[in-house]
Amino acid sequence: MESPTAGWRRATNDDVPILLQMMESFCTLEHLHFMADQRHNLILSMLEQKDLGRLFVIECDGSPAGYAALCFGFSFEYMGRDAFIDELYIDEKSRGKGLGTQTMEYLIGFGEQLGLKAIHLEVDLENERAQNVYRKLGFRGKDRYLWTKWL
Repeated sequence: MESPTAGWRRATNDDVPILLQMMESFCTLEHLHFMADQRHNLILSMLEQKDLGRLFVIECDGSPAGYAALCFGFSFEYMGRDAFIDELYIDEKSRGKGLGTQTMEYLIGFGEQLGLKAIHLEVDLENERAQNVYRKLGFRGKDRYLWTKWL
């Protein structure tokens, strides 16, 4: 089986409709509440304010196949500028072809070029397949929980 040709590009305003469709699918998979208007505004914020991070369209054989949101932060613990892979989505027909791993490698390289000190992500405790991929790419978990308070 031949590997698909993968590509990544920064999202633009023209990508908003397809991003919204993919984000709705992502939210369904992750059991998250999806509000199109709110997501639309968040996409526009990310596209307009480069200091927030980068939103990428993932392409497979020249067609949109997913997206990745890399959101910037700053951490004393991690020695400076860091980022969080906030969302990574590959559409159903493009899964199982190595596109997720290739995308992770792309994001790591992109982060290195920007001088990031660390890249973080979340993975469900039960998702051993994803954990194995992330371990192979050099990610390590910590013996802590990520806690959140909505403001």
